[in-house]
Amino acid sequence: INEIRPSCIVADHSPTAIFANKFLNFPLIISGNGFTAPPAENPFRLFQYWRFNPNEDSIRFEAQVAEILNAAASRISSDVPVFEHPSELFNGDQRWLMTFREFDSYGPRPGCEDYVGTFAQRDFGEDFVWPSARGPRVFAYLSKTRGLEYLAEWARLNEVSLCLYGKEVPRNLLDRFDAERTYFAPRPVRLANVFDAADLAITNGSANTVANFALAGIPQFALPQSVENLMESRRLEILGCGLMANLGDREKFMGGLNALIANGDYRRSARKFKRKYEDESYATATERMYNRLMEF
Repeated sequence: INEIRPSCIVADHSPTAIFANKFLNFPLIISGNGFTAPPAENPFRLFQYWRFNPNEDSIRFEAQVAEILNAAASRISSDVPVFEHPSELFNGDQRWLMTFREFDSYGPRPGCEDYVGTFAQRDFGEDFVWPSARGPRVFAYLSKTRGLEYLAEWARLNEVSLCLYGKEVPRNLLDRFDAERTYFAPRPVRLANVFDAADLAITNGSANTVANFALAGIPQFALPQSVENLMESRRLEILGCGLMANLGDREKFMGGLNALIANGDYRRSARKFKRKYEDESYATATERMYNRLMEF
């Protein structure tokens, strides 16, 4: 970094680069999707902050992290302020949260945060044709195969036109789907085809996916695979744009999908979110970041 002598550093989930800059003092922008740029609070919020408050164990762990940071810093230079708490690592000249306030993993934050948003490229991916079917059009983007047997059963019962993009789905699971009413996408599909026509999206609740289907006004069924997915999916439920379920619970899986199709409130909430941000786009987000960069 010192050899490059940058006018600015944009650190997107880069704690080591942020730490290094404590010795260099270049202008620093801390960027992230919300989860990777947590509120700079002492003590930190726990991941499931709506269920648990910071406790003796978490506070002691944070103190240990501060000790490690200070020990590492002392081996490099004696001219670095002591870390009182690891949250100080996330203090930059600017912070860009690449999400929307409503989908911030950590919920409401103190102070004024710069929410840049996240916008998918509609022309990304390959064209496809939705299968003919009497039921709703459903797009499923799942990184794991668990739960696909329930999806196959539900899709058959509801005569769903399904576009399924998954990674390495086994043949025994593919055979459970109605081949005439299912398009198995071998590669990412053109998002415009999905955003303009889908009645429902099924995802694992990743930050960008959740936000962009809400921007398209499409209700969602989230199947979280990680604590980050869980935090995002909870925001989805709070906003009223969708539901989430445990992959191992067949009744909640089937019931959640039925509720999302039958209850128009989820679609109305998603469309309300879409209207709120209809004047924002990839271009406006890029312009906002450019203008912020020019402040240095």
